[in-house]
Parts: sequence; structure tokens; C-alpha cells
Amino acid sequence: QTILLTVPEHSRPAASSAANSNAQGKPYVLTALLRRQNVSCGSNFQSFILTELRYQRADSLQRNPDEIAETLLDGEQVRFIAKQCELRPERVVHFKQGVRHGQWQTWDPDYKLLLEQGEYVQGQHQGKWKLGFRQHIPPFGTANSLWQGRYLDDQPQGLWKQTLIYHDSIHGRDTPFAGGEKHYQNGVLHGAYKSYDLAMGKDANGEEQVQLRLSERGQQVNGDHEGVWRLGQADGSY
Repeated sequence: QTILLTVPEHSRPAASSAANSNAQGKPYVLTALLRRQNVSCGSNFQSFILTELRYQRADSLQRNPDEIAETLLDGEQVRFIAKQCELRPERVVHFKQGVRHGQWQTWDPDYKLLLEQGEYVQGQHQGKWKLGFRQHIPPFGTANSLWQGRYLDDQPQGLWKQTLIYHDSIHGRDTPFAGGEKHYQNGVLHGAYKSYDLAMGKDANGEEQVQLRLSERGQQVNGDHEGVWRLGQADGSY
């Protein structure tokens, strides 16, 4: 059901620092992981498809390919997923001698929604990041609640803004909505907080349309709720 191909002509050098002495003399080899698909795509019934490319430690090639830890990776890792006979990227990330380092992107495999986008530096979030969360909207829609802000030394800082993206699965169309905002100080929520989600409603003519709905609004002080808070309900009340 699974095939692991190695490309020894494409390798990355072994670690050289004392901190990684256990990897001395063990280079990273380019590998490709192929799996047998369980759907029929034309004449390719149950054929093998490419699901992952990665550089892994040469001494880990005999292990179960599904149980390779991040600490055994170096360089770029690309993971794919097959949906309705289409190969989509699910994860494009980077490592440096087993530590997250470089650009990082992941997607929801079902709806192509961005879940993470940013950069790691020696295992820590740094700089501008986007973090997404999927929301199902009956009957045929999906929303991505995407927060964007900055990290400093693995801690969120300052103003983060929310964008909600409605994905119409029937027409394959994405519609963005400006959402809420939150503030961080020293890695914890501190200041005005407001978030939204999306729901099906009716316009002035009684036609169904996607609308913003308040999820939470209030004040945070050093990570704690403070004062009056409003929590949105499914029927639009608070």
C-alpha cells in the first residue's frame, strides 16, 4: 500500500554542531512517498500517487515511513493529498537539522483553505503570520476565520486582525469579509477584543445571503475577561 523511493543523488549534509552530534556522518536523503489510491481516476484504478517529498536522515530509511518525526527532517517537506482525483498541497514547510526553520504553510485538505502561513526561526514563530480556522456553513458553504498579526520570539504581539473568507462549494467562489480584532501584550490578550463568524441570513428582499455575526466582544486585561462581554447566539441575539 505504500512505497518509499529514495534519491541518493540528492542529499543534504549531516549536522556539524556539537548539539546535533548524534547525527554526525548521517546525511539527509531526498525521499518520495507514494500510496495506493482507493478511488478510480480514469484508467488509473488503485494506482499509486505521490503524497510526500522530504529530506530525511539516512539512518531512518528502514523505519515506518508514516512515523518519521520532524526531528529527522531537514530542508523542504511537501505533502500532498488527493481529493476527487486532484492532487492538492496540504503542507509546504522547512526544517534545519530537525528544527522548524523557514517558511511554513499548511492548508485544509478538504476545502483548500489556508490554515497557517508564516516563518519559523530556529523553532520559534517570528514576524508576520496568518492562522486560520475552518467553519462549516450549511448547506453548501465553508468559512475560514483568518487572523493576521505578528510574532516576536514565539509570542503574538500587538494588533491582530480577522478576515473571514466564505467558500461557496457549489460555484467554487471565495468572498472575503472584514472581521474583528484583538490585541496582545507579552504574548497574552490585552485590550479590546472582537471576533465574528459567518452565517446564512436574509437581505432586505428576503433572499438568502451570507452575513457577519458577532461571536464575542469585550475587553481583555492580561489574558482575563474584564467588564461587560457580549456573546453572539445562533439566532442573532446576544
